[in-house]
Amino acid sequence: MPVANLTSASFHAAWLSDTESVEPAEQPTTTATAKTLSSLRIMTTTVLHIEGMTCQNCVRHVTEALTAVDGVQSVVVSLEQQTADLTSAVAPSNEALRLAIEEAGYSLRA
Repeated sequence: MPVANLTSASFHAAWLSDTESVEPAEQPTTTATAKTLSSLRIMTTTVLHIEGMTCQNCVRHVTEALTAVDGVQSVVVSLEQQTADLTSAVAPSNEALRLAIEEAGYSLRA
């Protein structure tokens, strides 16, 4: 399904564990795979183009608005590029993202 205002998306596998971290070069062998798969989570990265940001306070407002959207794990906003990169375990709805941006006083660029 096409996503409005989406210029790119990628998926990243993140190994999650309370007691150990798994580096890419140390990914589990087949004997450990079943145990580790339960802690494997796919992360989605979404890039939004935002209009109306003029200063670092705008960046802060957009960051706070998008961080409050259900499912969003992290947000990196670029004033120079007029973009917001979102990382989430489940892609947030287009409507939720649009509303968050508009309620903060900005708009998504078409």
